[in-house]
Amino acid sequence: MQRTSAGTQGAIAAKNAERLFASSLVCASATAKAVRDTGLGVPTYVITGRFPDSPDGGEDDLITAQLIERARLGDALESAATRDAVASSVWAQKMGKMDVNDVHQDDIAYSVDVDRFDFAMEVERVDTRLRLVAR
Repeated sequence: MQRTSAGTQGAIAAKNAERLFASSLVCASATAKAVRDTGLGVPTYVITGRFPDSPDGGEDDLITAQLIERARLGDALESAATRDAVASSVWAQKMGKMDVNDVHQDDIAYSVDVDRFDFAMEVERVDTRLRLVAR
């Protein structure tokens, strides 16, 4: 799942990042490989779902970042446990309570499908805009 509200704010705020990737569980291993291949060393993970008025938010983002880091290090992904944790997170519970006109019934299942895609999404800066490019 790609949410533009928090993710876009995080990408815009990362002005000094040498390289920037937007990620989720569906492209986790590809992102880990792309980050590893940059040769820049240990990445910084931005948990965009955590806000001052919701300090406990972003649990799903944190769990996703932990899986990506395991993939980057070559450790066991723990895909099933990660999928289950995100699918039962506060975020998923909120999504499940939303009106069917706002959220597709399969959104959560799609968003926790670990490594569904084999490409990473790198953020490129073009003039004053940001663009996602599949890598």
